[in-house]
Amino acid sequence: INAPTAAYAVQFLGEHPNLRSFLCGGGSLHAVCDIVPTTQTVPGSGLATGKMYLTYTPGHGTDIEIEASGMSPGLHGVHIHESGDMSDTVAGMSMGGHYNPHRAQHGCAPGVRKIGDLGNMIVDEEGNGYYAERGNTQLKLDGPYSVIGRGLVIHALEDNCAPVEGAAGDLSAGARVGFCQIE
Repeated sequence: INAPTAAYAVQFLGEHPNLRSFLCGGGSLHAVCDIVPTTQTVPGSGLATGKMYLTYTPGHGTDIEIEASGMSPGLHGVHIHESGDMSDTVAGMSMGGHYNPHRAQHGCAPGVRKIGDLGNMIVDEEGNGYYAERGNTQLKLDGPYSVIGRGLVIHALEDNCAPVEGAAGDLSAGARVGFCQIE
């Protein structure tokens, strides 16, 4: 992952108190999210640390890269949630539901989905997870539907990507095992 370097010009966006997003050469916007584990112990938990990088480029969309370590092997749902509130350190429920300002159906890339529906992180046998998506045209880093200040959640289980609400769809990924506020 190539994190933005300090050589880029910094321009703060929005009114979020800990904003680290900045405008870089070529008009790209960048955001970062330092993932920490929730304290609950559930099957699929064990996340040690992680990081998400977002890069928005006009005419291309947003590139997403998420890395995590210490996880159980397999697929783990990853979503942008309504809030960046990290006050519930046990279960992460203070983050609210999946970010869905357009009232779309649950789904995963590349299909129809909520803005917050990303898909599944792949975790190898050593516990290292990775998710990447290129050119997401729904996910914005500025404007009225910006994800800055919202939360990223990594779930204990696989997201089934089914276009329904509830346990058969958008709740299929189970407990929240890691989270962060997008800045």
